[in-house]
Amino acid sequence: MRRKHSNVSLDTIYRNLALLSNLGVIHEIYRAAGNVYEIIEPGHHHHHLVCTECGKTECIDICPMQEAYTKEAEKRGFLITGHIFEFYGICQECREKNGL
Repeated sequence: MRRKHSNVSLDTIYRNLALLSNLGVIHEIYRAAGNVYEIIEPGHHHHHLVCTECGKTECIDICPMQEAYTKEAEKRGFLITGHIFEFYGICQECREKNGL
């Protein structure tokens, strides 16, 4: 990207990523090797498995928190507008490679 758009500063890129994240257009996935971003697809709710060894990220289409947080929020009169939930661990390939 730097070769194609050498006139765009990293500050501009990160400001725009933050803006898009705040607007709910993209989602930031935290990884040890550096964060990545994905576009949020309306109506498609999912979470992630993130390998702390290689950074591999996989989507999971279940929400383990759905029922629990809804009940707690209702008790408190709180309207939830979104959440982020990620599992961190070691993927099968890294476990096999490292004998875990």
